Amino acid sequence: MVNLTLSKTWQILGPFSIGMREQDFGSDPLEAYGGFYRLPYSEQAKYPSELVEGGLVSWSSVEAIEGQVGPINFPHVRWQENTVPFGWSIEQYQAWARTVLVLDQPTTFLMQVKGVSEFYINTTRYSGDCYGYGTIRHVIRLEKGLHMIQVRMIHDVRVNGGGHYPPQCSFRVFLDKIENSELDGGVVCLKDYTSLEVEHDILVPSYLADLGFAGQYGSVSLQNYGLSPLRIKSITVQLTRDDQGLNGQEECETVSGLIDSKSVIIAPGQACSVGFSFYLKTPVADVTDLKMALLIQTVMETQTAEKISMLVATVNIKPVDWTNSAFCYTFTDYDGTVQYAMAKKPRILDTDPTKPILLALHGAGVQANSEFWTESIRTQQNSWIVFPTGRTPWGYDWHGPSMKNAFKALESLSSIKDLITPVNTSIDNSDDWVLVSTSLQGNQTHKDKEVWVVGDVNRVIYIGHSNGGQGAWYLGSHYPDKAIAVVPAAGYIKIQDYVSYANWNGSSYADPLLRGLLECAIAEYNNDLHLSNMRGLAVLPRVGSEDDNVPPLHTRKYCRLLNEVAKDPCAISVSEVPEKGHWWSSVLDDDIIQKFLDQQIQKGTKDVPDWKDFMVSVINPAGTGSVRGIEVEQLDIPFRLGKIKASKLASHQISLKTVNVSAFKIHPWLGTWTELVVDGQVFYYADTTTDSVLFVKDYKGSPWKIVDQVSWPPSGIRSKATYGPIHRMYESSRPLIIRVPSDVRGSLKMIFKHTALQLSHDWYLYGRGNTLIIGDQEEVPVTESCELSFQIYLGLPSQNRALRCLLDRVPSDISLTETSIGVGQRTFDEPGTGILSLVPGVHSNELGILVAGLDVAGFDAACRLLPRRTGMLVPEWIITTPETRSKGIGGIVGGGYYDNRWRSFGY
Repeated sequence: MVNLTLSKTWQILGPFSIGMREQDFGSDPLEAYGGFYRLPYSEQAKYPSELVEGGLVSWSSVEAIEGQVGPINFPHVRWQENTVPFGWSIEQYQAWARTVLVLDQPTTFLMQVKGVSEFYINTTRYSGDCYGYGTIRHVIRLEKGLHMIQVRMIHDVRVNGGGHYPPQCSFRVFLDKIENSELDGGVVCLKDYTSLEVEHDILVPSYLADLGFAGQYGSVSLQNYGLSPLRIKSITVQLTRDDQGLNGQEECETVSGLIDSKSVIIAPGQACSVGFSFYLKTPVADVTDLKMALLIQTVMETQTAEKISMLVATVNIKPVDWTNSAFCYTFTDYDGTVQYAMAKKPRILDTDPTKPILLALHGAGVQANSEFWTESIRTQQNSWIVFPTGRTPWGYDWHGPSMKNAFKALESLSSIKDLITPVNTSIDNSDDWVLVSTSLQGNQTHKDKEVWVVGDVNRVIYIGHSNGGQGAWYLGSHYPDKAIAVVPAAGYIKIQDYVSYANWNGSSYADPLLRGLLECAIAEYNNDLHLSNMRGLAVLPRVGSEDDNVPPLHTRKYCRLLNEVAKDPCAISVSEVPEKGHWWSSVLDDDIIQKFLDQQIQKGTKDVPDWKDFMVSVINPAGTGSVRGIEVEQLDIPFRLGKIKASKLASHQISLKTVNVSAFKIHPWLGTWTELVVDGQVFYYADTTTDSVLFVKDYKGSPWKIVDQVSWPPSGIRSKATYGPIHRMYESSRPLIIRVPSDVRGSLKMIFKHTALQLSHDWYLYGRGNTLIIGDQEEVPVTESCELSFQIYLGLPSQNRALRCLLDRVPSDISLTETSIGVGQRTFDEPGTGILSLVPGVHSNELGILVAGLDVAGFDAACRLLPRRTGMLVPEWIITTPETRSKGIGGIVGGGYYDNRWRSFGY
């Protein structure tokens, strides 16, 4: 019998200052004194901290209750006084906690720490579950004896809120033994480790009463507890009725299989979501209870044998009355994983292909399937409402992967049209349908014999609350041509304005020029910088006058800026509701909101607004769509602000004046023109209503020319498709591929494998994404997708063969030797130096990310900067030193971006 004994007594040291999203840069003041790991507990020892009275903090201790530590209160801190000069940002603090784990024999067990971003076992760092999702744990193997557990606590104001005194930290440790049967089988079906109610983590679409499943895709989350890679060979779906009373269960005939015909490979310790497809061969009527069983065949290949096992996972399914409530539909997302969205049908299903769709973006920490959320917007007369997940409850602030997920959910809504076959009756003198009933075998009785349609996915109303309100502003300012209106409620302007980045420790050591370059990495998400793109778009901003979560100041500023853009002080106005806070049940559901929605929905496609001069503003074309028919494809200097000012000179004569733009497209949205003047150069063209036109600067002759879109850009030239920064890795069109050195042995091999597992853990935890961990000499699976994909290369210089081959084949400004790292004309050779950098991929639709160091310390510091969440100031290349551990960005000695020919520039 294995005994895992975690001491209930925790030693605490803190609080110390830390900036919002600064912890991954290191920035730990205790590193100046050797680091927390080396500091012995002492009641006499004191360490400097500006947060407390007297400027010195000392050790304390607390007792855990069932693994729960805290909330921890730090006395002698005048929090309210501290906020006078610094605001909420001073409530963002860090502290350390330490205890011991005792094992009476070598043990394999599961561990996770909820409420923190990182924890350590001895000196090995593990990623925590800071949002408390409860979806994944670490498989840990330790020898007999005493092991030190250290937890780095961060009081995250975005998670805990600001202005609540005293701001307290807490976390909970989850430890579980692994049964021998689970170790022998190698794989288990994951479940929420914080709840006893959810048996298995299985995603399936809703079963719509008397119709069938709202989609043909599902997924099951699996984790490999074994010591060898595991191959998922097949998944078979068995569906039975569980409502037959004395007659027992009745099996329903289904067809099923893996989505990917190739076997799914799961590395030891790794978790992933395995997608499958299924459909009923025979519809099931009058059902009240269904039970789905997944028969998962796995193969574990060891050095001596191949072991085949069968895992069974089950889920109970209740039919959904889809006529009166929102339902869940599933789809394959941009990266091939199975995701879900909620949908609410309109009261009337009709044949109008131009009707808009509402895209509803939830707030931070909100599950898309929460009834309070899906019921917060009224059922519309003719328009569908889509509630995407953004991948997870916190997601990525509706940027990047969350944005792509939202648009994919929107596109996939039409797939349920073939499933839902309503019995209707037509109304005299009307082309509308009124829903009477539904039936599996029903025939349509629409008088024109036309099939109903979902609507136009390019005529969207962005609507959202809180983080989703910010997301609505983001989509409206970055993808305005897909929208006809925006309803943002309680949305903040940008993450740096929600909780200021001004209080970073590293800013006391860093060159201001470097800080500016790092901030360019997230400037594309500065909604205020892109508001010019929203001119002419209908907007109804909503906020409660007493909102203490996202203060009304944010919404009022949005309105002020938009009215300045429109040169009209009354272009839009704030719908500010007196005596209401951040959330109330009718925040998106009152007569004011509904009247606005009705007005926008009733506008037809022929209601083209009068021409108004406008400005296109772009920081990163990779995350910006077309604006009034103009789409920037390339910037002169990437990650600098690009602009195109459009004005009408005559009826069909348009002038475009560009700043920092070297390529752009004109889409049909712009309409018909006979003369286009681009920076003084005249182009004659008759019609752009059927196709787009690409304009590119010709540096050899005239400033601009029209080029063939198929042959541009030429090899070795970057455009929006291959722009970074590094956080774009989560927009990969397939699982992230992590390549580890195969020829290393001993502790180095374990370090690289452990790092790969942490990266896999983070993408699964925060984005429900998958990774493929392979050796540097293994072949990468071929993909037919023409969308961008990413490979991550781990290792010290010269260790990763795949990276060496890549750098020999592609244009790169990076050089690696055993003793130095080169970027452009600069060389970095200090021990402990690390590099994180984007590099060209083998194929035109691929990018690589190299993570390397002159030694393990440098490699580790570079790895920490791979973005896990939003708001990370990580550009396209960055050089770390040992000082980053204590000084954060003050220890960064180089960083920046690449130009359109992959030449580095920056600091």
